[in-house]
This record gives sequence, C-alpha cells and structure tokens, in this order.
Amino acid sequence: MSATRVFIFVEGRHTDVFFYGELSRPVGDSAGLELEIVRADRVSGSGGKQSLLALYRYLEAADSLTERSKGKESWCLFYLDKDVDDILGETVLSSHIVYAPCYTVENALFMYGDVIRAMAAASSLDAVGLTRRIPDKTAWAREKATAWREFVALCLFSQKYGIHTDCTYKCSSSPLHGGVAETVADRLQARKVELQQRSGLTAEQIERKFRASLRMIDRIYRKNQHDSVFNGKWYVPLLMREIEVEAGGEQYSTHALSNGLTAALKATLDFNATWTEHFRAPLRELIS
Repeated sequence: MSATRVFIFVEGRHTDVFFYGELSRPVGDSAGLELEIVRADRVSGSGGKQSLLALYRYLEAADSLTERSKGKESWCLFYLDKDVDDILGETVLSSHIVYAPCYTVENALFMYGDVIRAMAAASSLDAVGLTRRIPDKTAWAREKATAWREFVALCLFSQKYGIHTDCTYKCSSSPLHGGVAETVADRLQARKVELQQRSGLTAEQIERKFRASLRMIDRIYRKNQHDSVFNGKWYVPLLMREIEVEAGGEQYSTHALSNGLTAALKATLDFNATWTEHFRAPLRELIS
C-alpha cells in the first residue's frame, strides 16, 4: 500500500512539478504526511487541465476526493492555471481545487522571481546593464501587455466564442507584432475578416464582439491586473529581446536561452514569502 496521503495534481511538465512541489511539501512535512506530485500526462496521455478536471469530476462523483480507510484519511488537491476561466464563468468552486491567482503559473515566476538575476544568469550578461533596460519589472510587464492589448483581446475573443485565427492563447508570441511589412492595424483587420469568414457573422457583429473584448481587457489593465489575462509564457520571448538589445551585437549565451530563463526564474523564487499563502492555505485547511 502506498504511504502517500496527499496527491497533488498539476497540469504542466516543465514548471509545475518543481513549483508546486516546493509549495506543498513543507505543508505535508509539518503535518507528517507524505505527498506525491502527479502530472496531468500521467492521468491521460494528452495531459492538460481538461484531463485533470475530468478526473476531479470522476472522483467527486465517486465521493473519493477524500478517502477514509482503516482510520486514516488521504486527500486529492488539484492546482490549476486560472487562464480566463473566471471571466468565462468556468471556475470550479471546491476545497480540492486551487487556481493560480494569475493567468498561468509562468506569470507567478515573473511576478515573484528575480527577473534581472535570472536574465543575467541565463545569458551571462552583466546585471547592471539589464537593470537599465528593466528598472521596474511590474511597469515593464504592464507596458508590454498594453502594447499587445489587441492581440490579448483577440485571444480572449477566441476563447469566449470558439472562433479561432492564429491569435490564441496557445501562441508563443503575438502574430500582430513584429515584422515591418504591415501595421498592427492591418494585421488586426485581416484577422477580423478571417473571423467573419469562419463564423458566418457579419463584419459589424465581429467588430462589436471584438470591441467588447477589448473594453474588458482595458478595464482589467486599469486595475493593474494584466497578469490575469496575459499569458506568462509570453514574457520569455520579450525578455529574450531585451537581452538581445542589451548585448548590442556582442556575444552572449544563447543556447537554450528560453528554457534557461524559466529555470533561472524558478531558482530565484522565495518560497518563504507571503505570496505562497495563496497556494498553501487551501492545502493546509484541507488536511487539517
């Protein structure tokens, strides 16, 4: 029989196991309980949030989210990315589910990690020069999110209405930005035409729905909550661009820089800081 008493289910392969292991294990240790981190791709080959939600619903229906056997209890807890589930009314209220406070766990790396130290470590550049480029990481993130507001609105539109172009939350970067052949407005208009063709809606209907998504993005930004709708994975290529500019043509460490940035950010997290309580408090309450 397994000695594990707490099963922690997480979505991703690259960040989640380390991140949620560091968060949850001290809670288990203080309670004298052994924990196991279970990735979604162990639940089903495809992995992802939907696999975990399907497992949650199965266990809930079987009354097995908490198991009692021979005077002992064991528990299941699911740590999930928030994505835009809150906006779409798709969040599941349960003591066995904890959502990240931001769009995805990668946002938390940027929000709570030492960005400059991570950039310097991953690229082997001087931290002083990088600090000049990003003196305030929160202001920098807000600036980048604002610059991509039309792209973020398209991603939200696609998620809400199920009509897709190449601008979705699965993108690694914004197709609207970069390149010089067309303006952002031209690229945006091309996507609106594509949405119209794929949906059967009129141009006026597409425009009205897109404008509603854009207004929502702007309201969220005004509250400085851009990380609730801006995919944290997008920060990595933006940080890589800052490193490239700072290098100014000089050689720097480019090998596996994307993965190196993420790994370095994880290493700079302070898991004793107050931000960890968002994740630890529900686990502590569940097993108390």
